[in-house]
Amino acid sequence: RVAITAGEYKSYLSMSGVNIAKSYHGLSIQNRKCKIVKRQLFQKMKQEKSKERTKRKKADKEMREFMGDEAPPKPVPHTTESLRPDDETFVQDDIEVMNDTALDEFSSYFNRENQPKVLITTNKKSSLETRKLLDELVNVIPNSEYHKRGKVDMKDVVKQATDNSFTDIVVINEDMKKPSILFSS
Repeated sequence: RVAITAGEYKSYLSMSGVNIAKSYHGLSIQNRKCKIVKRQLFQKMKQEKSKERTKRKKADKEMREFMGDEAPPKPVPHTTESLRPDDETFVQDDIEVMNDTALDEFSSYFNRENQPKVLITTNKKSSLETRKLLDELVNVIPNSEYHKRGKVDMKDVVKQATDNSFTDIVVINEDMKKPSILFSS
């Protein structure tokens, strides 16, 4: 018997055309002791699966192009939304519901009948970086105004905003003198 390393054995197997993922002394990948060989076999197996998936997708695409309108439909991907059962409580095209939404107090807001007016403020003591961010936000967001908060509580800020007919409030908090959280309501 001649002693060979795992790398030499692997190269011998790959040259001889033997499937490495299934034939290393008859052990599966999970039962390998050598971590290096185990990692190499797993990577090789992943590459092979990826190549097979790519070939399958390419063949499906070519078949769809060849068959044209007679091609079978694409399978629906299994997502949370596609697997969810239909909700019996969800109402569609009901006259009563449509009348209720038309008479709702927020319907003008959601139908964009009123121009939104945005109040932008910060936490009580804001840093220079936060104020720079505020300047950018005021320039970017249309119909927005910055009001210095000072020592005013948030409840009072909300009352003042509703009295001045602001539709939205944006509050920027900071952590260690850097803006970190942006609250919008």
